[in-house]
Order: sequence, then structure tokens, then C-alpha cells
Amino acid sequence: MMELILEAFLSGFWLLLIPLLISADLVHGYLIMFAVMEILALPMLFSGATLHMLVISYGGLLCVLAVIGMIRNHGRLLRMPGDILKQVRKGGFFLGIAIVLILFQLVFVSFMAHMDADDAFYVGQAVTDAYEDSLYQINPYTGFAYNSLPKRYALSPFPAFLAVISKLCAGVHPAVIAHRVLPSVFLLLIYLVLMKYGEWLFPEDHKAKGCFLFFCALFFQFSSWTIYNAGNFLMIRLWQGKALLAGFGLPVLILLTKKAWESGNHLLSWLPCFLGILSCCLMSSMGIVLGPVMVCTASAAMLLMGDTTREEGSDVKRRVRILAEKVGYMLLSLVPCLILGLIYLRYLL
Repeated sequence: MMELILEAFLSGFWLLLIPLLISADLVHGYLIMFAVMEILALPMLFSGATLHMLVISYGGLLCVLAVIGMIRNHGRLLRMPGDILKQVRKGGFFLGIAIVLILFQLVFVSFMAHMDADDAFYVGQAVTDAYEDSLYQINPYTGFAYNSLPKRYALSPFPAFLAVISKLCAGVHPAVIAHRVLPSVFLLLIYLVLMKYGEWLFPEDHKAKGCFLFFCALFFQFSSWTIYNAGNFLMIRLWQGKALLAGFGLPVLILLTKKAWESGNHLLSWLPCFLGILSCCLMSSMGIVLGPVMVCTASAAMLLMGDTTREEGSDVKRRVRILAEKVGYMLLSLVPCLILGLIYLRYLL
């Protein structure tokens, strides 16, 4: 019983409290967590480091970031419970129904675990790494050492993330982490992103935000008429990096790109987008390609929807210069994908 309590406490600590302390926003906190994992895991993977080295460095760095974030954002953290209650009161009847439905889904995706053929690699690699104290050194299909790194998965070590979380949570089995713990957390993240979309679409209409969230939850709940739509993909395969990419990584990139274009003309405005790109790269190798596509498409849409460089009294030359600088910053945020593409061509192809 004590072991179970310890595992539950550490799961809540690492998967909810730490990302919340890092940024006072669960979505941005996870973007930082995913980005840090990608930055730390790749050099260790290619150098043949052990899993416990990654666990120690990753856990230690997250704790440092959490302390810094708690100092910087203590005011927001203290106001957060009151702000949440205020938003719930304003949301009306449909928001209340949406919350009930979402809570049901968080339990559903945890206890109604779906066993998928992709377990053979994604969960298998995490289990192998956890028990062999290695990083992509043992083939989960055969139990023998790899002759070379698996080129489809080496640059997006999401199974390593599962193995690290398993170790940080007092050794909870990686399959339990994948099927029972993370789906609820990731589904909550997706709904938080949808809430941000509601604020974008209905900035002043709180009841419309509640209706929007309710119909999103309703769509997810009754989406099993095919295995290929987005709702079913998220409800039964959210432990896979590619499902998380589709439901969380790419949608949040649209919001980050929009915010970056609307912010001031400086490099730090694109830092969240840079973190989002790194997060997509961790989730799936498809994120290395689809991340830049999403950012560029969203940027083009922002330019078509309105002039993001308009300033009162500014002439055409100044606006062109501002646009060129913003495009340059956008391209800089995509550098991780370029680097990973070059690594793939040089070492893995």
C-alpha cells in the first residue's frame, strides 16, 4: 500500500506539479518538459549513455526550472484557483456539462486501456530501456543489440521519455505509465489547448467558450464509428507519440505561431514556438517535417488575415523591414528540424 501511495504521489509530482510550477501554465510547462527531453536525450542516445544518466540529468534540470518558475510566477500560482472558479462560473450550463464529460473521459482513457500492435515497439522499447538501463541499444523485437540505431525512431525518442518517467515515478512499469497514467494527463492537455482555441474564437463570449468545449468533448466521446478520425485516435492511442503530435503538438503550434506574429518584433517572441518545434520533434519523426509545415502555413494565414507589421506612422520600408525580421525569427525557430534532417541524412540514411 505504501509503495502504491508513493508511486501515485510521484506521478502527480512529476506529471502535474512540476510542469505547473515551471510555467504556471500546464501547456507551456509540458512544452518545456518535452523540449528539454529532446535536447538531453539525443546527445546521450548517440553517445551510448545509460538511462539512469538521462534520468538524473532530466529530473535535476526540471527541479531547477520548477524552482525558478515558482519564484517568477508565484503570484499567478496563488491566483490560479480563484481564476479557475471565476471562469467556471462565467461558462454557464454547457461548460459544467463539458467538465463532467471530460472528467469521465479522463477516467475512461485510463481504465479502458487499448492494446495496440504498436506496443511492440513504443512500449517495448521503453520497457527494454528501463530494464536494461540503456537508450535504444537493445532491439525490443529480438532482445539483441542493435547493429545500428533505428533510423525511423532515433531522432524522436518518445519511448525514452516513457522510460524516464517510469524511473522518476518510483519504478512504475513503463506499460502502466503508457496505458494508465499518461493518457489522462495528455487528454487534459488537449482540452486545455482547446480552451485556448475557445478564448481565441470567442474572446468576450464566455458561454460560447463553454459550448465550444462541450461540443469538442461530445465529438471525442462519440467518434468510434471509424478508427481513422481524430477523436478515436486520441481516445484509444494517446500514449503514442504520433497521436500526441496530432492532438497536442501541431494544434498548439498554430497558437504559438499566432501569438509570435502578434507580439513585439523581437527574437524572444518566437521562443515558445521554438520549444513547440522541439516538442513535436520528440513526439514523432513526422513532427520533424510537419512542425515546420504547420508554422509556415499558420504564418501565411496570419499574413493573409491581416497586416501584422502595421504601425501608426510607419512607412512602407519600415514595415517591409519588420516583416523580414519576423520571417527571419520564424525561420530561426525551425532550426531544430533542419539540424535533425541533416543528422538523418548524414548518420541514419
